[in-house]
Amino acid sequence: MSYEFDNSKIFLINFYIKTFQFGNLMYKHFYKSVFLILFFVSGGVFASEIDNTVITRTMMSSEHGLKFYIQVEGTPSRASDHCHANGTWDYVLATDNEFGKQLLSQLLAAHLSGKKVKLYGDDTCNAFRNLEDLTRLEIIK
Repeated sequence: MSYEFDNSKIFLINFYIKTFQFGNLMYKHFYKSVFLILFFVSGGVFASEIDNTVITRTMMSSEHGLKFYIQVEGTPSRASDHCHANGTWDYVLATDNEFGKQLLSQLLAAHLSGKKVKLYGDDTCNAFRNLEDLTRLEIIK
C-alpha cells in the first residue's frame, strides 16, 4: 500500500502542524499571562487594612452567635464603606470554622499581651451585615 501526497496535501499537513504548534504556544502563553495578571492584582485583594495598631476592645455575645467583634486604635484605611456602617467596631470574625478559631486564638493573644498588629479586611460583610470581615492578621514584634 503506498500513499501519494500531492503538494496541496503536504501544504495542508504542514499548515495543521504549524497551527497546532502555534495554538499550543498561545495556550501556554495565555496561562502565563493570566498567572502574571493575578499575581500582580493579588496585592490589592484586601479592601482595608490598619498597620501598627493595638486591639483596644473585643466582644462576643450569645445574641450575636459565633462572631468576634474587634475595635482597634486608629481608623483602618478602606477602599470603600460598603461594609462599614458600624461606628463602634472595626472588624468582625466568624468563629464557626477552623480558620476563625485559629485567628481568634491569635487575636486574643495579641490583645492580652498588648502587641501591635496589622489587620486586613476584604470588603465582604458575611459575618455581620454592616461590618467588614477580618481576613488576615499579622502580629508585630
